[in-house]
Amino acid sequence: MLFYEAQRSGRLPENNRISWRKDSALTDGSDNNVSLTEGYYDAGNYLKFTVPLSHAISLLSWGAIEWFDSYQRTNLVQDLRGTIKWGTDWLIKAHPEANTLYVQVNIH
Repeated sequence: MLFYEAQRSGRLPENNRISWRKDSALTDGSDNNVSLTEGYYDAGNYLKFTVPLSHAISLLSWGAIEWFDSYQRTNLVQDLRGTIKWGTDWLIKAHPEANTLYVQVNIH
């Protein structure tokens, strides 16, 4: 999950564990009058995509269901939930209207 935290975009939370990662891309979507800040960068670059992120969040969620006891034993439940929520909140932002889905966001 540290990998995902290192890929976070937007205004970072106080509990950010990646010391070199700072707030970034705070105006994403402003050119279309929507907020597409936050979410995760894809593969260490400065692009965000809905389809790969949807897949990754689905797999993380599936793993959470299958091995939840392991996350509990290692005290990682809060980190797991934060990782999933950061991604799903952005996916909701990327679908602001019934017939609108932003599938790629480039950093501003």
